[in-house]
Amino acid sequence: KEVKDFIVKLLKDKANDKIVRKNGHVVRNGLQSTGDFYLTNINNICNKVGRYLKLVHCGTDLFSSEPIKELLLAGEYLDGRIPSERPSSLAAKLAPYYDYTQYHAHAGKKEEFWNMAFVKKILHDVNNQTLTKLEAAWQLGVTEDMISTALMVDKKDPDFNLTLKLYLENNYGNEQQFWTELSTM
Repeated sequence: KEVKDFIVKLLKDKANDKIVRKNGHVVRNGLQSTGDFYLTNINNICNKVGRYLKLVHCGTDLFSSEPIKELLLAGEYLDGRIPSERPSSLAAKLAPYYDYTQYHAHAGKKEEFWNMAFVKKILHDVNNQTLTKLEAAWQLGVTEDMISTALMVDKKDPDFNLTLKLYLENNYGNEQQFWTELSTM
């Protein structure tokens, strides 16, 4: 249980950790930035702590303990972007507040996700090319298409709000045809 609590604290505090680059990966206090972040880091920490426990406690297998099994299951949910069944589950507690899957599973405010301040900062970073769409999508737990769509929502399409004057100037038709277009009815 103590090992599980230690790992949970590390995973929850990952945003406040010092960032270091090592072998092409971002490492935060021993946590490695990978596609399967939770399972990789839970396994890495358990392997390291497990070696010590085998020496001290005569062969105790950390992976067979119930708390670590529960932690690994939560890691599978989070890495697999699977909604947790209960808001009180370990996966829901470990998930960052901006994880799309867990947010929709428990928040009940589905339309507000894209208006969250942190989500808007990530989208701003994508617009400024500080983050790629893939990086932003992975962080939020969405697809690149969803990122693209969210970015397009804020952009106005000049052809969408076509005035009568522009309609006539672009030779799309005459004034009578303009008023029968579906977009102007």
